[in-house]
Amino acid sequence: KSPCSDNVGNKSDHAALRRRTNLLSSNAHISTQNSVPSCNLEPPVVSSVADHPLPSLYEALVAILIFFVVASVFLHFSLNKIHNSHIRGRPYVSGGMKDNGANMAPKKMTLTTFVQKIGRCRKYLHLSQIEDGYCDCQLDGSDEVTTGACSHTTVGLKTFKCSDGGGSVFASRVGDGIRDCGDGSDENISF
Repeated sequence: KSPCSDNVGNKSDHAALRRRTNLLSSNAHISTQNSVPSCNLEPPVVSSVADHPLPSLYEALVAILIFFVVASVFLHFSLNKIHNSHIRGRPYVSGGMKDNGANMAPKKMTLTTFVQKIGRCRKYLHLSQIEDGYCDCQLDGSDEVTTGACSHTTVGLKTFKCSDGGGSVFASRVGDGIRDCGDGSDENISF
């Protein structure tokens, strides 16, 4: 028998309907307009997503994006400090002594301080790596023309020493596809 079948209704039917309505609203986030059952019950209203305790997918993606942006900025500045501290160690100074770093001014990195390629060097070099006493360009030593740091490639300025001891060739002729040394060592350079 429905509680709305007569105007008076049965008290036990009203109590049972109230318990069912409370159970539904607590388990499924459903609320009703009237907490007391009557013949004019409105359909239940489902609560919004904002009431849900778990974050939405959008909020989670925004949080992850913010984390990666902050981490990228932190790493950029951290790695910049490492690069400026000469990660390769102190540069070698001709005469067999190591430089104590006292005469080296700190270098600020900008986009214009990079040299794309020097000679036959296959690396991008920072200006601080040119003539710093460390041979970055193993092929022809073109980053250390005056320091002599690339002794395996230089005999004097801008020359390559042949492995057979038969002389030397200009660094510009190393790796050009033409054998200038008798043993071909100017073309057999490997890294």
